[in-house]
Amino acid sequence: MDKLQIAGEIGRLEAEVTKTEAELREHERKFNSAKGNRTGGAAALLIGILGFLFLYSFWPLWAFLGLIGLLTLLTAISKQGGAKTAMKAAEARISVSRGKLAELRAQLAVL
Repeated sequence: MDKLQIAGEIGRLEAEVTKTEAELREHERKFNSAKGNRTGGAAALLIGILGFLFLYSFWPLWAFLGLIGLLTLLTAISKQGGAKTAMKAAEARISVSRGKLAELRAQLAVL
């Protein structure tokens, strides 16, 4: 490969790394936003269970609150798991691209 081809490939890889880093930040934002939903879901579930135990006469209310809390908790856990998987994939792509960049820059320095 000549210098022009190597420089073009370096530019393409740098753009790819920049794009992937933006995706990584977006996945981190999703992961962090799910923490509040996870806490809220756990709190609603706990309130539903405690209300059911201590004020049984309002059981439909407590059952509904517990169900909503459980669904919120499970959704947040699923969202965090998906974001974590996507973050790992993005980090792997960044690592591979940076390795190729270093290799191409070394080739360019030799030429």
